[in-house]
Amino acid sequence: MTGVTVDRRKRLVTVTGNGITLDGYDFSVDGGWGVVVEGDDATIQNCNFLVGGNRNQPVLAAVSSSNVRVAYCTIDGHNEPNVGGLIESRGSGTLTVQYCWLKNAGGDMVQMHNGGRAAGLVLQYNLIQNAGMAPGAHGDYTEFIDGPFTVTVEYNTTAQSGGTSQGFMVEPDIGSNAGRIISGEIGNNTLTGAVNAFTGVTVADIVNAFTVRDNYFDPSRTSSGLAFGGPIRGGPNDNSAKSIYVRNVNMLTGAIVQDVKTNGISRR
Repeated sequence: MTGVTVDRRKRLVTVTGNGITLDGYDFSVDGGWGVVVEGDDATIQNCNFLVGGNRNQPVLAAVSSSNVRVAYCTIDGHNEPNVGGLIESRGSGTLTVQYCWLKNAGGDMVQMHNGGRAAGLVLQYNLIQNAGMAPGAHGDYTEFIDGPFTVTVEYNTTAQSGGTSQGFMVEPDIGSNAGRIISGEIGNNTLTGAVNAFTGVTVADIVNAFTVRDNYFDPSRTSSGLAFGGPIRGGPNDNSAKSIYVRNVNMLTGAIVQDVKTNGISRR
């Protein structure tokens, strides 16, 4: 295929052209293949990935890439400790992940490591199951570093059994250096399983607004429930006008978890 190179020894497919679509490939064979995207506007769809003896990262969007879409794929990390994230973006533009089954990550599910380039994540309509499954791992469903970022996490279902994981973390700080979240929302997700907290947003990094809304969550196997809470990692009534929590439902009690309002005005 023009715009694609295949390294059979390393079991790597590299997308060098623009506007390339990889459709219907089984990358789980031969110890597991990886796809590296170097071009713009690539789509990977209807594919099957399994991390095996080759320890290849399933999808890496390289620094030169922009606007990568992964859709209708099954990506199984096989609990491999040497693969940090099932999907990693280092480029610019928007990484879109839709209608996928992401499971058994040794570390993180989706990593946004964009090196200061403006980037966005659209994560929608996925089943996300079991991150941080490698011994000693601290896996997140999403990991952000640096920024500036825009974030849309909607209509996903999560499940977690075993491992050590947090949920959708939007915390792009690098040590003492602040990250940047231009805007974002986490909404209409169904959140279950054993995690520390289902969401985390570093409040000081928000430029415009970040909304956590209309999520249904089961806190029975979590330590913090929907959010960590407080002015640093965010939660209802965290005293910031930029972080907004509204109409989230505790599935055990039916309670609405949101910012407290008096006369229509948030009391933070």
